[in-house]
Amino acid sequence: MSTSKGQVAVLSGIGAARLREQLHNATPAPDGRLVLFLTTPTAGALNDFIEAVIGQLAEIALRMWPTWFTDLRLTAGQAEQRQMIAAVAGANTKISLAWAELAAEKATRGLVPRVAHVAPAVEIDQLCTTINRDGLVLVFDIGLAPANPTVLVHSLEWIARQANVGVVALFPEPPSAEPPFDRLRQNLRGVIVDHTPQAGPPETPKEEGWLDPIIGRPHPLSETEQRLARALIQDPELSSLFRFNQFVDTVRGSRPKVDLLWPKGRFVVEIDGYTDHGTKSAFMRDRNRDYELTCSGYVVLRLVNDEIAQDIAKAIEKIRDIVRVRSARSEQGINLDAAE
Repeated sequence: MSTSKGQVAVLSGIGAARLREQLHNATPAPDGRLVLFLTTPTAGALNDFIEAVIGQLAEIALRMWPTWFTDLRLTAGQAEQRQMIAAVAGANTKISLAWAELAAEKATRGLVPRVAHVAPAVEIDQLCTTINRDGLVLVFDIGLAPANPTVLVHSLEWIARQANVGVVALFPEPPSAEPPFDRLRQNLRGVIVDHTPQAGPPETPKEEGWLDPIIGRPHPLSETEQRLARALIQDPELSSLFRFNQFVDTVRGSRPKVDLLWPKGRFVVEIDGYTDHGTKSAFMRDRNRDYELTCSGYVVLRLVNDEIAQDIAKAIEKIRDIVRVRSARSEQGINLDAAE
């Protein structure tokens, strides 16, 4: 998603839920930036709008602890985490070590990592860097009748000018040519019209503060993926086998992104939550993905979020059982590379 420093990019004809779906299955940008969806504040003044955005970023940063800067390990102790923060900050001029140490000290105690007496632009920069040190594009879904249009436009422009982030505003239709929206129309990048038919009611959007696209690691904002990752890391038999959020090329020409993959054993684990998988369209899509993966020689295990939350040991044993079956078949000379 291309954005220019100091400008608010505008997309119309697409909502946050559909854009999230497209980004989830996209390859990350070459510059490493990720897209972060935020709730659009309805504050009545510019300072209140900026404060609300900083508050959201701080809450997201707390949820992501201890995986700040995309380097810290899930199993690291507090002392080791601080050492790693210092090492990352020393190698990256975007990171303020003084800010990071104070913020980390709060995060280790479960407190929102707000640091006193820091300018708003600096605080936005530092919080965004903890979420992804290569940069972020902040997306705001504006809707049909935004409250306080003047405050909205000036606030988005302020963030784009002052903070080292990209800013994108989503409109259901091109914004008005009248003030204050005429300022945003200058950066209308194109109209995206979604003609894709829905096989059922629209899916419930993900929780606000969703980050995409994530490749090769558990999603930092998914407690379910983080919990499963911690359990796998601690299991000597399974710890080296699996990769999170991987693309798989199928014989049907599709390239789905799967939650967890054991490449050698051609074993896929999908983690299903009701929010994302509880609609008729999601049910149909999931079965079609399973069909394409099966045709390509993969075995698919679906685990429910609640199962991982309530009985992680049972979930790990299910994974272990299939790993052992696949390993035994491979040892018997049975080809796992093709469907049988």
